[in-house]
Amino acid sequence: MFSIILPTLLIGAEKKIRIDLLNGEKVFSVSGCASCHSKGKKPADLNSLKLGGGVKIETAFGRFYAPNISSDKVFGIGSWTFEEFKAALKEGVSPTGQNYFPAFPYNAYKLMSDEDMLDLFYFMRTLPPSEEPNIKHDILYASFLRKFMPLYNARYSFLNTKKQTDLGEGEYMVRALGHCSECHTSRDVFGVPKFRSYLSGGVIYEGGVVKTPNITPDKSGIGDWSNDEIVNYLRTGFTPDFDSSGGLMAEVIENLQPLNDEELMEIAKYLKSIDPIETKKSD
Repeated sequence: MFSIILPTLLIGAEKKIRIDLLNGEKVFSVSGCASCHSKGKKPADLNSLKLGGGVKIETAFGRFYAPNISSDKVFGIGSWTFEEFKAALKEGVSPTGQNYFPAFPYNAYKLMSDEDMLDLFYFMRTLPPSEEPNIKHDILYASFLRKFMPLYNARYSFLNTKKQTDLGEGEYMVRALGHCSECHTSRDVFGVPKFRSYLSGGVIYEGGVVKTPNITPDKSGIGDWSNDEIVNYLRTGFTPDFDSSGGLMAEVIENLQPLNDEELMEIAKYLKSIDPIETKKSD
């Protein structure tokens, strides 16, 4: 296991923190960082991956562009401290105090453990810098709407019926790292997920309005799939009916490749354990 040990000062005593860069790379992949923050095909060797941003994210509210999160100190986040990085992921706030839009899934990443965040932070520091400037979001009244993000976050927290702590391994992969709910849960007019419809299908804007499937254990979802069939799908992209994943889901399958079969099985067990929700064909 490739790791480094960083000394830090804590309450007047030296404490050593172990950074696992291999785990950081796994968290980076499963969390889908490159899918939004790197254009083009991912290189076989992630060490040459540049996170210059610029990937377009279509939503009901307009067009967002993922920012540069490379190690560049001017155009990226190379000058950030870990605490600033943590605040971005857990609170959706930039080092300057600016609120991020939830096109950045900080409400999912806030469930990430501090250890995984630390490993992720230092792994990203090993990737090359990019001098790509950020692209301005193409949404109406962006500066005005950004001021209302604290209200959005408050509504999110108030309506969220899902417990925030003590996540099992499968739930952690689904809710925190994989942020599956971002695509597979419908939203209200404010863009807040409808938690009562958790994972029963949503809408994405991939070349038009696209309905995402129900992945609850209802028969209209994955209720007829066995755990092994779910694992096989997450590994190969092939459904039990020999259909294949495409579009954004194909990228998700690729991002999950660092997970072993035991970890994928934990995801399958979690998905089969949640409340089944029926999705009608007309929905």
